[in-house]
Amino acid sequence: LAYVVAQLAKMILLATFSFSTGAEGSTDWVQELFKMAFSAVDAVALYYLLKSSYITGDKRVQVFSVGLGWAIADSVFMRAVPLYIGATSLEFSWTWLQ
Repeated sequence: LAYVVAQLAKMILLATFSFSTGAEGSTDWVQELFKMAFSAVDAVALYYLLKSSYITGDKRVQVFSVGLGWAIADSVFMRAVPLYIGATSLEFSWTWLQ
């Protein structure tokens, strides 16, 4: 849940504060600084998870479980969900797979 909230916050911040550059293909350093600053949302979410009382036990177990959960959520939402959505689209047909 924390991963989803962090990604939604990053998307909203990027959609709100990103702007188009003048020339096509050129990168603006201010826009890159905004992207870097918005990536700090992940660090804040991880800090919140580590400081919350949802996970009890040894500190090493907390860090391991938060890291493993974050990696699994990243893998599912960045790879499995787009694969599933692409496989259920109208362009995809199961008849061509053997």
